[in-house]
This record gives sequence, structure tokens and C-alpha cells, in this order.
Amino acid sequence: MDKRQIAKGDIFRAGEVWESPKGTLYKVMSVELRLATLRMGLDGSGRIIRRPWDSVIGWAMSKDHNHG
Repeated sequence: MDKRQIAKGDIFRAGEVWESPKGTLYKVMSVELRLATLRMGLDGSGRIIRRPWDSVIGWAMSKDHNHG
């Protein structure tokens, strides 16, 4: 892999589902200007949080809810 490429799981990407350190699932709705907008729940219908796009330490990508 080229050193300029970002590996899957190193940043939030739109459409992915992540599990927070407390075990809550969040869906990534969008990533703009290095800021990710996440919504609580699998369908993204819960409250909104915003985090830096690369602030994934302690978070885990949900294997059950992401395809590909």
C-alpha cells in the first residue's frame, strides 16, 4: 500500500457503522472538511455527533453491519 493511502478502518467514511468505546452503534452520515457527522443507531435516526474524521482510537468498525 502506498504510504499516502489510508487503510480501511483508519478514518470514518460515509455509510459505515462504527461501535463507540461504550458499545453504542453510530452510522457515518457524511465526511466534510475532515469532520465526520455520525448519527446514533444502525439507521442513523438518533442524535448527531461530530468528530474529526481520523479520531477512531477506541472505536471499532462494526463487522456485522458493514458490507465489503
